[in-house]
Amino acid sequence: MKMTSRHRSSLPRSPRAATLARIGAWLAAQRKQIRAQVVVRHGRRGGEERTSIEIDHLLQGTTAGLGRIRVHTKKTFLPRAHFSSEARVCISNAARSDSGRAIYCEDPEMGEVIAVISFHLPRDQRHPVLITTIALRDDIAENPALGVRSISAGLALKHYVHAISHLLGRGGHVDLDLAASGQLELMRELGFSRAPRVDGFRPGGTHLRQPAPVTRPRARAGSR
Repeated sequence: MKMTSRHRSSLPRSPRAATLARIGAWLAAQRKQIRAQVVVRHGRRGGEERTSIEIDHLLQGTTAGLGRIRVHTKKTFLPRAHFSSEARVCISNAARSDSGRAIYCEDPEMGEVIAVISFHLPRDQRHPVLITTIALRDDIAENPALGVRSISAGLALKHYVHAISHLLGRGGHVDLDLAASGQLELMRELGFSRAPRVDGFRPGGTHLRQPAPVTRPRARAGSR
């Protein structure tokens, strides 16, 4: 997996982790709503079966600190000033199939894309949905708030990949193959942990997985 951002270590770890944990819990509680916004189409192209994904969802996450975002699969230009060249190439390649393999997150107030995720659907149904790129904003040196916003958007996009995994009968979990070990801490904050390699599946880096999101029960008053 390509983690296309150079500035993650410049953000304070503990406050960032707490923010992501709060937003992640809220997104898990919205999982049915998120699933309802994912359209899966099965067809054939070039004589082969093809699964296409369509999303166009305006998500209101103000109470969780996520704000208002628009999540969609419409192929969108990524400015050089906002994303690294590596990110733009990876996302462009994923979007080229016109099958919804790239999911974009836009900030409606800014009118800009703030994060993108691409993923792969292995033909073998026993294999998990694999995130191949998490592209975050690259222009955050003088705007740390944008950095936090971009990472939060990446977390939100990951929950749509969970929804795709669920709808395709692949367990709801998502995997990634981390090439850069320096990004392991951020991957943990996004909910991933080390996982055993899948039989017949050959990733080349550190194999990570996040289980399907669930709503954690609230602690009862007076409980310890």
